[in-house]
Amino acid sequence: MKKIKIKYPTQNMGFTDSVLANRNMTKAELFKNLSSIEPPQKMKGAMDAATRIKDAIQNGEHIAFYTDYDADGFGCGVVATELMKGIPYDKFIVFYNKRNMGFGMNRQGVDIIMQRQPETKLIVTSDNGIVAFDAVDYAKSLGVDVVITDHHIPEEDGRLPNAVAVVDPHQDGETSAFHDLCGTGVIFKVLSLVYYLLGISTKNINDVLDIVAVATIADVVPLRGDNRVFAKIGLSKMSQDCRPQWTAFKHFGSTYDKMISFSAKDVGFFVGPCINACSRMSGDIAEPMKAFLNTPTDEVEDAIGKLVKVNEVRKMIQRGRTAEAMTYVSTCNDRFVLVDMDTCEEGVVGLVAGNICNATYKPTIVLSKDEHGNWKGSGRSIPGVHIKELLDIVNKSHPDVLVAYGGHSQACGLTVYDGKVDELRKALNDYCDANFDAEIFDENIVVDYVLKDASELKRLHSEKLALEPFGCEFPEPVVMMEFKPEQTKLVKDGKHIIFNYHGIDIISWNSGYHLEGHKPEDVDSVLAVGSIDNDHTLNIQPELLQIKFK
Repeated sequence: MKKIKIKYPTQNMGFTDSVLANRNMTKAELFKNLSSIEPPQKMKGAMDAATRIKDAIQNGEHIAFYTDYDADGFGCGVVATELMKGIPYDKFIVFYNKRNMGFGMNRQGVDIIMQRQPETKLIVTSDNGIVAFDAVDYAKSLGVDVVITDHHIPEEDGRLPNAVAVVDPHQDGETSAFHDLCGTGVIFKVLSLVYYLLGISTKNINDVLDIVAVATIADVVPLRGDNRVFAKIGLSKMSQDCRPQWTAFKHFGSTYDKMISFSAKDVGFFVGPCINACSRMSGDIAEPMKAFLNTPTDEVEDAIGKLVKVNEVRKMIQRGRTAEAMTYVSTCNDRFVLVDMDTCEEGVVGLVAGNICNATYKPTIVLSKDEHGNWKGSGRSIPGVHIKELLDIVNKSHPDVLVAYGGHSQACGLTVYDGKVDELRKALNDYCDANFDAEIFDENIVVDYVLKDASELKRLHSEKLALEPFGCEFPEPVVMMEFKPEQTKLVKDGKHIIFNYHGIDIISWNSGYHLEGHKPEDVDSVLAVGSIDNDHTLNIQPELLQIKFK
């Protein structure tokens, strides 16, 4: 369904040098450590925010941390709780939005905070708040100050809520060099500055870097700069079982293969989804928060098991909804895919959009009817198409289409007025047709290295491990090898192909169709493009598999 272009290496470079060059990363950035993290006081507004929190602590004021309902919001809640207790200070609560309340700080959330903790004098947002104009003003009318810490994009005109302080690396006039922190990374830096202002040793704040790492990877922010340091240190802590929760995750992650450590892939495809699944299926992050903060050690495994089970239900629903949506997509030639489904669970609609975007390599929005009769959903995009800016443009030219929207370059959330879906679809595609070259909608696969022989695999796997972690803007290395397999076999009722060559397995998932009309022994040679799984296995993308038959 998607067009793929392969770019082959043009220079005779070693594996590591080629991987770094293709990702525009230096060895200095690759091997940054905690001492090279940018000081929090360099962030615009961070000193004002930390000073207000410090004053609240010294004056014995009650504080409420207002966070979001995804894995990043979970990270903010755990980090805030543990760092406040580490001061120690206990006059605070953590409030997290429910999915049905909508994204970000709002009046309803402020009212709930005041009911739970009437003495509240300061609300500190994390992973939200940058566009909470009404809610901030409402809190102020109740005599409550607000400090905003967020990482989402502000209003197009640069306006900010009337808060005591605003910390967001995307605000106009930002003074730090690194702008890609997740929400947990921002609140971690602000609270580390609070420690400094209170004269408390900052040594123990690094104990929460495992949580910062999970939020950083799960929120799919670039694994560069400070994020890379957080992820690398946090993954190491997780692998060393710094919490019983990670031991439990290893247990459940070992269903098919023994899990002895954590990689960014493990977080991105297992840990993060288990945390997110709770808000997707039940509307909030109460269960993961409880599992990490309020569960006795001997009950942790059961608590993590609940998260895993919820995630299994989520995956089943997501597969079904994706299959439904793909029936429409299969007949769609639009550059921008917009699918309107009468029914699709709000918690999986963004994941379905991501599945379609990956399958088609086209920006995609999936919408479903909400309780008000409008269409609510999520979008995912591709490099080169900034989906939030695209919605800004459409909103200006078609002001009666969108009820509300927000997001960033690669993802968005939106609500569309009933009867306006077709108008939105046409407006998005008209803009894409007029302003984007066709090549943007071709997926470019850059090959980092061409294996000359299977014997190289062990060395390359070792070099790959040294380059971890992989993720957003630092994807796994792509290698290519041409070979004559000694044995070819179909497995799982002909669904997958395994080639054996000089003692290594070259596995191509979901590619059995390549052998239709042929027997496995008819294979003469193979050109394979994929990734290094371990020191004896390559994983090959089915679209990038070329077979010559005898």
